[in-house]
Amino acid sequence: MSYLEGYTTSMISSFAHCSFCLKELPNHLTPQEYSWIECGINYDKKFQVNCIRHDKVLMVFEMKSLPFDQTCNHEREEEEYE
Repeated sequence: MSYLEGYTTSMISSFAHCSFCLKELPNHLTPQEYSWIECGINYDKKFQVNCIRHDKVLMVFEMKSLPFDQTCNHEREEEEYE
């Protein structure tokens, strides 16, 4: 059984959103529809959540262990856009 099996969004009891996005939230959208966040493990081996719309760091968590034995020592691959 994978560690992700059985996890659903209904298990989340409190969501985190950017406070700037919540202030700008259009009346016809929910925070989930308006949210534009990214999250991942940074090079300090911390889990970080960012608001893309406002270019803000929302949360940073210390990681006791990294999933998938990730070492975070790889170099970033540059992406080419046309």
